[in-house]
Amino acid sequence: MNKKDGYIALVMSDLHLGAGNCIFMNSKDTFNDTIAEKIIKRIRKETQQKGKFKYLVLAGDVLELSLAERRKAYELFRAFLVRFKDLFECLLYIPGNHDHHVWVALQEECHVNKKICSGTDIERYRHSFTPTINAQGALFPDNDNSYGSDTFLNRILPKDKELIVAYPNVYFDLYPHQIVITHGHFFEDLWTLSTDAFHTSLGIADSAGITYEQLERINSPFTEFGWYSIGQAGELNTLLRKMTSEIKVGRHETIHEMADELNKYMDEKIYFDADVRKRRDIKSLLYNRVGRHAMEAYSDAVLFAWFAILKKFFAWNIADTNFPFSQSALRNNAAIFDSAKKRADIQRYLEIAFHECSFKPNALMFGHTHVPFKKTCGSNCYLIANSLSVESYNMGCWIADVDGNSAETLEKTRPAIGAVKYDGRIEHIEIPWPDRSAFEKVLKQSVAVKDVIECGL
Repeated sequence: MNKKDGYIALVMSDLHLGAGNCIFMNSKDTFNDTIAEKIIKRIRKETQQKGKFKYLVLAGDVLELSLAERRKAYELFRAFLVRFKDLFECLLYIPGNHDHHVWVALQEECHVNKKICSGTDIERYRHSFTPTINAQGALFPDNDNSYGSDTFLNRILPKDKELIVAYPNVYFDLYPHQIVITHGHFFEDLWTLSTDAFHTSLGIADSAGITYEQLERINSPFTEFGWYSIGQAGELNTLLRKMTSEIKVGRHETIHEMADELNKYMDEKIYFDADVRKRRDIKSLLYNRVGRHAMEAYSDAVLFAWFAILKKFFAWNIADTNFPFSQSALRNNAAIFDSAKKRADIQRYLEIAFHECSFKPNALMFGHTHVPFKKTCGSNCYLIANSLSVESYNMGCWIADVDGNSAETLEKTRPAIGAVKYDGRIEHIEIPWPDRSAFEKVLKQSVAVKDVIECGL
């Protein structure tokens, strides 16, 4: 095969390895080799490439560290890499929000732990690391690939594989195509909250002029807390998962129980001591006999009324199946480019690449939304950055989340694979997926979801 017609990279996103609804997991929480084999055959059939792809790009949410146990997630990741090892030469890993801690852990290892062990000075985190890939190889910022050399991720990889870790983007410069590959969580307001809301107080003149390093450094604590720390908090994580599952189906028992407990806790903490000073004046006497008891009763009434209103609010909103707490604004949404605000957010994000390294993207590949789609040149083409026409490809997800989702949602949240050619052209490989009627049977519990998926592949 002519190199021009061959493929340089495969792009996958949102595997969520470790999550119970990941299709690469079987019922015994071990790796599902049967599904993996069918996916590999599908890739070979669609691309007609017998040899290895230079890069396997995993564009975020590869490990499920916000919901699953660390051990389970990493074990399945190792099994995935072993099973797919004949497809690629080099793993290119871009963490997302659910596996953001991988990026934090790598920086801790490279800039702190290794430096302490070698007796050299501890270094500051880089926060952002955006290599450029071309047909000849990889170009690293400052010619440094320490994140891909002798780290804990290298020990998970099969021995003959190379590793590149990028965050939050990697660039493929394959003339005339310039491709940005990222996870996509920074397209959403939730993950840019600190820099958007407080840019003036933070000393950032304009949130539109922010760098990727600032974007990550300032917003990272929130991402770590919400999508890693809570996920590994044992009983607290179990409780919050139970609450979220109930909310998805319009129930509110757990959240009401938590509100009642919090009300009781606050009531116990708010109390008014007696005036123990040896005073016999009328003011002290009235406070001890009447005032403090009245204040106690008043605080109890206020707390009771406040939590009653709060419970009513949640009950009213949860009854609506579109209650926004159940998912992010972009989750399960294929029409994100129909929103003028969202196009502006993505434009702002991609323009950072132009300002930092004069990279002018004309193609974007990402995940995060869980719904695969492609918006190519022509009537579906959108102007995003620097007045350039940017073709956009979403890689979907590899989970089947039957918990609180409709058959319609399950049908559209499906996997896809991006195949990038050496000349920069992108092919969107669709993965066979059950239709709505099949998922309706699943929701009626007449058939197991992974059996339906496996048969379809």
